Amino acid sequence: MSTVPDRRASELSSTAVGREKTERKQDRQMIGHLLRNVTRYAVLTTDPNGYIESCNQAAGQLVGYAADEIFGKHLSLICPEETERQLSKPLQQAIDQGTSQYYQWIGRKDGTRLYTRVMAFALWGEAQVQGFLFLMRDDSRERSQRQKLREKENFAAIGAAASLLAHEVGNPLNGISATAQLLEHFLSRESLPSGHAILSSVHDLKSEIGRLTVLLNEFKKITGPQKLAVAPVNTKLLVHQMVAIIEKRELRQKIEVSVECAPDLPLLNGDEDKLGEALLNVFDNAVEAMPHGGRLEIKAYTCDESVCIDVVDTGVGILENFNAFDLFSSTKPYGIGLGLFMAQQIVLAHDGAITYSSMPGQGTTFHLTIGVNASPESLADNSIDSV
Repeated sequence: MSTVPDRRASELSSTAVGREKTERKQDRQMIGHLLRNVTRYAVLTTDPNGYIESCNQAAGQLVGYAADEIFGKHLSLICPEETERQLSKPLQQAIDQGTSQYYQWIGRKDGTRLYTRVMAFALWGEAQVQGFLFLMRDDSRERSQRQKLREKENFAAIGAAASLLAHEVGNPLNGISATAQLLEHFLSRESLPSGHAILSSVHDLKSEIGRLTVLLNEFKKITGPQKLAVAPVNTKLLVHQMVAIIEKRELRQKIEVSVECAPDLPLLNGDEDKLGEALLNVFDNAVEAMPHGGRLEIKAYTCDESVCIDVVDTGVGILENFNAFDLFSSTKPYGIGLGLFMAQQIVLAHDGAITYSSMPGQGTTFHLTIGVNASPESLADNSIDSV
């Protein structure tokens, strides 16, 4: 019996094995080249089961782990649970099409999370996947910019609608107000048997007209961007001026107010009127959260290179799933959800930040931070978007 076919098969098998070894070596060389030379992306490779085999320096910086801390560990180390469950679809796409692009959250060693852009590549052997190569980049800033762009587009649409509403409602309302004033003047001079009752109704009508006028003026504030009139602002004086206004509020009579301003508060570069409006909106929100009385504490102090203002109330609090800064969101019976939205837009226009923490039934703390060293030139280019 001839052994030529067996020898031929053996040679073909050896050739295939040799070719696979060569391809694997070339793959390793390519991966090694990527790990050494790619710096804009975090590069990470895994075996077919998701266990990490190699990474570059940028990957370690992205996830906060040293290389020896993640080698041999599963991807679940850096993928939050909900993200891990969603990985099967893009990885299958990488197997079917060779590559896959997607976005996902990455969990860092310090407990923080990053929103990343990921490109996944399937690494093939002779007939099966040998592993995956991932290129990752922090997309947090770009994601924030995309969200701001979408918000700006939404606010522009809202502003256009508000402008139309202000025009279509404002003109008839002015006419109704003028007619009510003439009727009031006539009834107050004539001695009609039913004049007193009619006059009372006219007073109620004027009150409602006044309320609608205030509401309409609030809507006018969101019809377009407003530039800042930047000048030095005395923070301590501004805080006390806004507190003096809320002191006159009817609800204020049931509330104990305390103000504590650090003696060394620096001047701010900003629009004094707009900053005052932001503070007043936050103060009013706190007062309205305590209809049965309570305590309002206002503290202004320096932190790093910023002025910080804390507004603490003992009111009803804010529900956990409720965003107090959302436009037209309000839990008050007569609120329309503009005040805190306006405050946030004003603070952001000053390159600052405003956040809050709350416990339903126990109270809320608003925290405002505005940089001291913001240049007047840079702030002058800012605007209060769509307010």
